[in-house]
Amino acid sequence: ELSYSRMDEKLKAGRTQTSVNAEANMYKMAIGIAIVAFPYSVSWVGTIAALLGLSILAVTSLGSSYLLFKARNRFKEQVIVDLPDLGYACYGEKMRLFCQVILLVAQLSFLTAYMIYLGEQASIVACYFGYCEMRVSLCSFICVLIMMPAWL
Repeated sequence: ELSYSRMDEKLKAGRTQTSVNAEANMYKMAIGIAIVAFPYSVSWVGTIAALLGLSILAVTSLGSSYLLFKARNRFKEQVIVDLPDLGYACYGEKMRLFCQVILLVAQLSFLTAYMIYLGEQASIVACYFGYCEMRVSLCSFICVLIMMPAWL
C-alpha cells in the first residue's frame, strides 16, 4: 500500500498485481523450492555452515529492504514502481537496462532450477512404473509443460 499513495490513477490501473497477489508472491519466493531443498542442504554442509548461510541471507535481505526504504524516501517526488525504475532514478537509463537484464537472468535461472527439479522427480516416478528409458523425453515434456504458460 505504501507505493500506491504516490501514484496517480493511470499508474494504479497499470499495476498488474494487487497487494494480496504481491504478498502471495513474496511468500512463494521465500518458501518456494527452498523448503524442499533445505534439509538436504543442511545435511550436506552441516548445521554450523547452514546457520552461517542463513545469517548472511537474513542480513543481506534486511540490508536490501533498508536501502529500498531509504531510496523511496529520497525520491518521493518520482514514481518508482519497480527495481528498474529505481535504477533509472539513481543512475540513468543504462542502469534501468542493466536491472532489467539482471531480473530477466534471475527469473530464467529460477525457471531452469524448477524445470530440473520437476524433470528429475518425473523421472523417478517414471522409473518406479518401469519406464526408465523415457527419462530424457519425460524431462523435456515437463519442461514444455512449464514453459507453455510463459509463451502464452
